[in-house]
Amino acid sequence: MGEDLRQQLHQVTGIEAFPVLPSPLGRGLRAAQVSLVIQGDDVDELDRVSQRILARARQIDGLVNLRTDLLLNKPQLSVHIDRERASDLGVPVRDAASTLQMLVGGQDLSTFKRDGEIYDVKVRLERPERSEPRDMLGLYVHGRGGDLIPLASFIDITETTSPRALPHFDRLRAATLTASVAEGRPLGALLEQVHQAAQQELPDNAGYRLSWSGESEDFFESSSALLFAYAMAVVTIFLILAAQFESFLHPLTILIAVALSFTGALLALQLTGQTLNLFSEIGLVMLVGLVTKNSILIVEFANQLRERGHGPREAVAEAARTRFRPILMTAISTIVGVLPIALGLGAGGEARAPLGIAVVGGMLFSTLLTIFIVPAAYLALDRLATQVARLRRRPGAVADAA
Repeated sequence: MGEDLRQQLHQVTGIEAFPVLPSPLGRGLRAAQVSLVIQGDDVDELDRVSQRILARARQIDGLVNLRTDLLLNKPQLSVHIDRERASDLGVPVRDAASTLQMLVGGQDLSTFKRDGEIYDVKVRLERPERSEPRDMLGLYVHGRGGDLIPLASFIDITETTSPRALPHFDRLRAATLTASVAEGRPLGALLEQVHQAAQQELPDNAGYRLSWSGESEDFFESSSALLFAYAMAVVTIFLILAAQFESFLHPLTILIAVALSFTGALLALQLTGQTLNLFSEIGLVMLVGLVTKNSILIVEFANQLRERGHGPREAVAEAARTRFRPILMTAISTIVGVLPIALGLGAGGEARAPLGIAVVGGMLFSTLLTIFIVPAAYLALDRLATQVARLRRRPGAVADAA
């Protein structure tokens, strides 16, 4: 819908309009997915740098609605007063400035009250008499002795442009380049391309620098935070399982399902054309806790059977067969519960869809392979533990024989 509206707006001449979808992070309608801040001291040089970066960014496929908030296109009249000429004519500079302010800009002199309302009394020329820059040259001011002196005798008027505003970022003058990401394009790759293009266009002097703001800044902060969350989730589950089973091998068997779920989640995102964004990364964190329960059911029951005298192969095979129904029931209930999110149903569902797709794909893939991979890993690690135990007992046996 946004792409169709964008094409229709581009066909309207005389305006520059961009359709903007509401931010899923709650930053309002003005938030942009790409927000690069160029900081510097000189406004004119900052504008030239930002325009060059903007031109390079327009060549990147996948970026739309590119613009910058530093605009030096506000019409302005610069009035230069020749002080020496005004002094020769006996005209104080203050009188010339006050005349221009009163007759062109207007000045409030008084108020009057009528029908209970207070109105300002403003002195100013009529609009037809001040609509053109040359109209100021026809104004007169009193000189020495009360003579009327035309302003054209000692002022020059130049039409220039000025910034609409002087935006700042971190107390420095800045120009912010913003853009939206086309549907189906990865945000991380586009941010990297924009940063590389901006680095090539920055001046060599050290007075200019780049930084991210808005959703772009949140993207990099959340990526590093989510990596830490992944590591903490895996370590926490490993320590809890190690305390529960009183072994460091069985938690490794259970955590194999986590790797399987990540593979399934990434494949599901690839097949559906989704990207690895903030929502899908949150879904991966959720999978760490969701998929481990299937392996726990198998490993725990296999250990119980071994305590009853069953061998490793017989115990893990019976555990996989017995726990197959509970594993399937919990997996199906989880997938069905997350399915509305994966389908993008409801308001803002398109933004949350990657989260659901990652969870559904990870649960489905790990459930199908857990029944086969976890028993195999259980037997392999059990054999490894047996061999390690034999190696530990061998030096002791030699010492006893001596």
